[in-house]
Amino acid sequence: MRMTYDLRMAAKLGESGRNAELHRATALLNELMDGKVHDRHSVSARWRISLPTADRDLKAIAKVRGVVKERQGKRSVYRFEPTMIHAALRHSSVIAACFGASLSSLFEGSVYGRNLHEARDFLVKHARRRKDFCNVDRKFVFVRRGGEGSLPDRAGELDDLLEAILGCKWVTIDYLRFDGEKKAIRIAPLSMAIYDHQLYVIARSEKQPWTAYRFCRIEKVEVEDKTFDYPSIEEYDPIKIFSERFGIFMSDNHDVEDIEVWLAERWKTYAKTHRWHPSQRTIETRDGVVVKLRVRACPEVEAWVLSFGEDAQVLAPVSLQERVLLRIEKMVK
Repeated sequence: MRMTYDLRMAAKLGESGRNAELHRATALLNELMDGKVHDRHSVSARWRISLPTADRDLKAIAKVRGVVKERQGKRSVYRFEPTMIHAALRHSSVIAACFGASLSSLFEGSVYGRNLHEARDFLVKHARRRKDFCNVDRKFVFVRRGGEGSLPDRAGELDDLLEAILGCKWVTIDYLRFDGEKKAIRIAPLSMAIYDHQLYVIARSEKQPWTAYRFCRIEKVEVEDKTFDYPSIEEYDPIKIFSERFGIFMSDNHDVEDIEVWLAERWKTYAKTHRWHPSQRTIETRDGVVVKLRVRACPEVEAWVLSFGEDAQVLAPVSLQERVLLRIEKMVK
């Protein structure tokens, strides 16, 4: 709600004392909201008041949410910052921004890496306990494993894909498949996902309902003007889709099954404190632990079991047990 101040009306009413201060404060806030910047001297000259009175008015107006005091050379000035009109920043909100900025190394070489830091620094600047966030780059650290190797050389393609996701635009990509075949695919990009410290585009194509395309294997991006309707939450919910998958593997060629894997004694503490999947349950046994998952028994599950070597055994289902044994036999040969 805008507030106005009419000097002629104030004089007509013969306002004085407390009432005059209230009208003066209203007028001062009104001018700050209009984009003007004031200090003690400009307030003193504008309303013909003494400098101590101007200081008192500015001190009172500084308590209004959105009014910011800052140094410009040797003087303190007051301005209105619209972004600060909302609820005051909680300490936890600034900490959350610090966690987000730590992911900037994944986007190294692109504008998004820099912007993550800028967003964090903006919130830190307006934090109530700003001094707590000194050396913040070292207090919140993301240890990346490899990362997105296609950046910064492919930053332009990343920009195009993100704009297509936001604008719901069809895109044609040249995609290098896992087997080395290059193929042109027309997709409707729905999400940008981070998995195992790398970027993936979750998209719908004319042949597949949902597929995860590894960003570093997208060699060309052509964004169309034609748009698509973003699917409803009932049609596309990435959280639900991945809740029954192990990793980024999105094929529906494998059924959702109850998987049980025994791990040797030396993995007991690790298994009890580590979470491989949201459906995970870990049960202690006499000689180790049994990890239970309800996911699609895809090749990524097989690779996960094999990563434990001789310290793992598939208990269920039998089909997964047979596939893992077959792979072990091939490894022996």
